[in-house]
Formats: sequence, C-alpha cells, structure tokens
Amino acid sequence: MTHQRTRIQVLGSGPAAEKWAAALSQTAAVSLVPEEASEIDALVVAPGATDAFGATKRALAAGRPVLFAASFSLSPWQAALLDALSRRTGAPLRIAEPFQHHGSLHFLQRLTRGSEPIWPLRYLRTTSIAPFAARIDELAIEDLATCQALIDLPPRTVTATAAQRDETGGISAVFLAVTYPKDVVVQCSISVVEPVATRQLIAVTRTRTVSIDRLNWAAPLEVAATAREAAAPLRRSITIASCDPVAEEALRFAQTVAGRGSSLGNSERWVWVAALWWAARQSMSFGGAIEVLAPKVLLSPSNTEPPPLRVIEGGGRGTRTTTRPQLTLIAS
Repeated sequence: MTHQRTRIQVLGSGPAAEKWAAALSQTAAVSLVPEEASEIDALVVAPGATDAFGATKRALAAGRPVLFAASFSLSPWQAALLDALSRRTGAPLRIAEPFQHHGSLHFLQRLTRGSEPIWPLRYLRTTSIAPFAARIDELAIEDLATCQALIDLPPRTVTATAAQRDETGGISAVFLAVTYPKDVVVQCSISVVEPVATRQLIAVTRTRTVSIDRLNWAAPLEVAATAREAAAPLRRSITIASCDPVAEEALRFAQTVAGRGSSLGNSERWVWVAALWWAARQSMSFGGAIEVLAPKVLLSPSNTEPPPLRVIEGGGRGTRTTTRPQLTLIAS
C-alpha cells in the first residue's frame, strides 16, 4: 500500500512564501495554486497572500488546519472569530511564532512559566529599533506576542504613547506599558527612526535579571544577580542553540496535519495580542490606560465589530462664518 503525502496549499507570493513552500515540501505535497478546501488537507497563509482573513476563515469552516504565517494585521474581532471557528470545527489554527525557536527565549520560558516557576517574572522590557522597517505595527505586535507567550496571563490594561509621527501622520516610535495579574508589568519601546538596529528583551525576576539579544541569535543569554543576591555570581553567559524558525514551524505543522504530532493551535493567545495592539492604538489617540477586551467580550452578540462612528452634525464651513462648526459624533 502506498502512503499518500499530506496535501498542503501555500497561499502567498514572493521569496518568503517560496521559503515556506520549500520547507513544507520536505514532508508534504505542496501546491502554490489556489484550490478548493475540499481538495487539500491544510492551508498555509504565507506573506503576500491576498485576503488572508477570508482564506483562513474558509479553510477552518471546511475543517482544514491552518498555519497563519502572513503579516498579522487582523483586528481583535477577526482574530476572535477565527479562534472560535477553530474551536467549533476542531481544525487547529496556528499563528507562526518565529521567536519560539530562539533557544534563549525557550530556555527562559521553561524557567518562568507554570504553576510553580523557578523564576517568577516581575516585569519584561523589550527594545525594538529597526530603521528600515516598513511598519511599526509588525514590530509592536511581535514584541507583544513574545511577552504574551512568556507571561501566559490575560492582560488587563495598556497605555501607549506615540513618541513621534512622520509627515504623513504615521507613527515612528511608540512606548507601551501593559499590566497583568499578579503585578506583572510589560514595557515595550519600538522605533523605526533611530539609526542603529537593536532588539533586546530584559526579564526581571525576584532574584535574577535575564538579558536576550534578539537581533543576533548567536548571542548568549546573560543572567545577572540582583542586588539582594550579593553572594551569587554577578553575571553568567549561557549559549543556547537556536534553529531555523520556518523549517521548524513547517515540520511541526505538517506532522500535526498528518496526525503524528500534537495540536499546535495558539489562536487564543493571538486574540489577546490583537486586542492589546487595538487597545494601544486607542490609548495613543485618546490618552490614558485602555482596558484590553477579552475574547468572550469580543464575540458577544452586542460587540461583534468595533462600533462605527457617524457624523450627525457639523463638519462643514458655513457661508456666513470662517469658523468650522464643532463635529458631533455618536457611536452606533
């Protein structure tokens, strides 16, 4: 009896999509041509995909596992809908997480997570400076997702400040502060205008401070003792091997689809990530801390989409005055 290879469609274009296709072709039959969901076993939404949300929704509705590896630009309402659809159909939805395959980050995750962590986290601080980044959203979302994977708790509030805007009104730098239960705090500094590229994560526990240089994956993890632990070594460097995130994600997804691996679904975490960045955008616009909407709130019958704003009065310039009438807005 011949073994039929798993059929996986890669939806996308460009070098990044081709890299995903090449990685998956090691263990599955890959198609780069759009097909009906009934003709494939799983879908990979790669960079360059058109209508990534719609394609993911259709595949999950047909009971097909999905690996979402495109730029994560989903609204919290879209992310919550896909998560709920995945749960209802039993088809795993995996959002690609390249940071999970950084050896140092995985090591830190094992020490700080769980019901009885060896090093309980007090706060996380990230710095991401990418002078040539096209979108600050991608940097911010990756940092928030990394912190969410480490903390593994529902965030409460987020406060965001846009430090600079370019000539077109886009955000060039932003500072984020996120509060979690158990008095855990996250601080993120993201910029696309500074001249030197830097990516770093600092994790502070009760007795240790851990530093990870995420720009250079070959850099060692640095562990320093706090002032309270004067008898402990001041600093240690630990080199932990990392792996190719695309190859690893592709292999594990193909094994899951073929029934030889456990489900890698992580869509609930990314609902929180989408809600975090949406709340951060609100905070930048209106100021102050914004509560992060929970998945069950996002999917409630009265809150399936963000409320639209309607102009009911004002906005024009009258013929008898040079002043602009005040806008009156209502949410419906």
